[in-house]
Amino acid sequence: MGKVNSMKKRLILAMVFLVLGLVLPRLLMREAYSIITCIRDVISEEDVAMLLIVSFRLIAINTIRIIPIYFGSFVLTDIISQNPKLKKSKETFSIILPMIIILSFYFLVEVLFAIDYHFGIPAISTLVSIIILRKTTEKVPRHFFKLIVIGLFLFGVQWLDLAPALSDYGFGKGELSTDIKIVGNFLEVDYLLNWVALLLSSILVGASLLIAYLIILHNKQIGILDDNRIKDLQIARLRQKAIQSRALLELRSLAHDLKTPLTAIQGLAGVLSMQSRGTKQKEYADMINQKSDQLSGMISEMLHKEKKSLWNAQDIISQISSHMMPHPGREKIKVTNEISNVWLKINKTRMSRAVINIIQNAQKAIEGQKNGYIDLFTDVNEDRFKIVIVDNGRGISPGNLEKIWDLGYTSQNDKGSTGVGLSFCKEVVSDHGGEIEISSVEGEGTKVVIRLPFEEKGNFDDKKDN
Repeated sequence: MGKVNSMKKRLILAMVFLVLGLVLPRLLMREAYSIITCIRDVISEEDVAMLLIVSFRLIAINTIRIIPIYFGSFVLTDIISQNPKLKKSKETFSIILPMIIILSFYFLVEVLFAIDYHFGIPAISTLVSIIILRKTTEKVPRHFFKLIVIGLFLFGVQWLDLAPALSDYGFGKGELSTDIKIVGNFLEVDYLLNWVALLLSSILVGASLLIAYLIILHNKQIGILDDNRIKDLQIARLRQKAIQSRALLELRSLAHDLKTPLTAIQGLAGVLSMQSRGTKQKEYADMINQKSDQLSGMISEMLHKEKKSLWNAQDIISQISSHMMPHPGREKIKVTNEISNVWLKINKTRMSRAVINIIQNAQKAIEGQKNGYIDLFTDVNEDRFKIVIVDNGRGISPGNLEKIWDLGYTSQNDKGSTGVGLSFCKEVVSDHGGEIEISSVEGEGTKVVIRLPFEEKGNFDDKKDN
């Protein structure tokens, strides 16, 4: 769809310029007539400076009249040559079609307005040169730059029409060009016209070729930078995936190692409980058994993200809060939860880990700030339970805000980070059918909102009864 729209825009651009190529000769006719009057004044006053000004005006008018024809024909050729059927003959077609279009427009202008464009050696050489130039600039993304290159090139070549030394080679056979050269001969400044025409032609043509070369070079450099950036991003993602895979393998291995002694602890605690009925030892044995079961559940939840259970919102927030207790900077964290009649089917361990990860990021953001704070509070909005974390730290720049979810992204202040954090948080929230949003103002702070689907206590009780 995007390609079709782009082609339509280019086709409209080509048509506009070709129509302009038919209209401009008529619009500039009065200006061309005024040049005849100026030539007469040059003869009567024998003013060489005025002759050069008249020459410049004539070349400018001629260039303005033909730029739309040349530019429009090349844009149209670019569009048509993209047809897969022309793949084998694309090179030949891209040369012949512009010639046909430009020759046809020269003929139309002559028939409609009786303006002799004199499609001679200079026009043919210009056409061939611009075809070569077009081939070198076809990778230039903006038509504006192509238009500048073509305009400068045409303006330079048009000056050859006013060089008396080139008249014998077919240059400058148009009426006004011939008149200017006759006047130059009358004023005995043929040498001056030759030098001015050849010098300006060389400068302008050289400038157009240099600009074309710089545009191509610039776009190649941009292409190389883009390729390198994509490769760096791919390498970073592969590295992070490798880190995650290695961490998961180590976690699975550690979980297996923990399960063995944990099973023994649970078994022995059960034996103690049975042998110590009615004593304090039984109470302790039951407590050991309970905590062992919790630890076993946490290990299972970390290993199996699809493992979910119904938990009260208060329990989840309490676990997050208690986990942050021993951490440095805990006094700057304020946790508020007044929602109790809400139940969530979640992987409690992974969800808690995700929220704690965000809090730890906020702690890094307020690091070194005397009045830094972190607020965690909850809310209910329609069918979503919201966990909101707000800090007044460094904030995130708009450019980096678009990259924070990328695997491997780390801020300049997270030198030792692997860049897995926020991508992990987003993955966990998405696995629970929720959404996570981050808004930030650089220098003011950051706000993270997690929305999760929930059920009220009444609905939960109904489901248990059923």
